[in-house]
Amino acid sequence: VAHGSAPDLWAVAVETWESLSSPVSAAWCMREQAVDMIAEGDAREAGILLRRARVIADEIGAVYLLRRIESASALLTG
Repeated sequence: VAHGSAPDLWAVAVETWESLSSPVSAAWCMREQAVDMIAEGDAREAGILLRRARVIADEIGAVYLLRRIESASALLTG
């Protein structure tokens, strides 16, 4: 069983997917990491991650992922 905060575990997943040259999987993990960061009160870093994920999703045309990133971004202003 892994130990650590949820954002830290997502960060490991992001690094893993990036090392495997899987940007869409990395972007999904960035989105999940950002949501957990928002829940923990780290909106600034979450915003940075969401912007990175949005760039990737835009580049590959992942419409559904973009919508999910937008919904997570709304949590920053909510």
